[in-house]
Amino acid sequence: MAALLTIAVIAARVPSALAAPPPEGSEDWKIMAPFKDWIRDQKQPAGSGGSCCDWSDGRPVEAEIRGQHWWAHVTPAHWPGIADRWIEIPDERVNKGRNPIGLPILWLAVPHEWIGGRAYMSPMEGPVDNSRPPFVYCFYPPDGT
Repeated sequence: MAALLTIAVIAARVPSALAAPPPEGSEDWKIMAPFKDWIRDQKQPAGSGGSCCDWSDGRPVEAEIRGQHWWAHVTPAHWPGIADRWIEIPDERVNKGRNPIGLPILWLAVPHEWIGGRAYMSPMEGPVDNSRPPFVYCFYPPDGT
């Protein structure tokens, strides 16, 4: 019983880092809000048919092709707590359909530490674990190709 109480007290002190939509009025919000329905409808291209997730996980990013692969710049301005860095986008996560936003859009799960182990998303999230790479749900190039 004491262990459960200790976990509950610690969990209450750890700020929630669950993905949230861009703050209303922010640059990301202004870019993405008109396309909320399109964003919510996107599916992972990797054959799972799973959702790219909501607009809580997606953000417009700076992106470029290096060699044969897309790379995206992830920043704490888009995902609080994440280390500012470029990440390679796995080919199987690149959507090739129409992108009405016209900017690169990246759906990302940020790795977090949490009580009892490690997970990408958990109701008991702790600080961002920048020793592990973020998980890419989906990426849309600016022109969809």
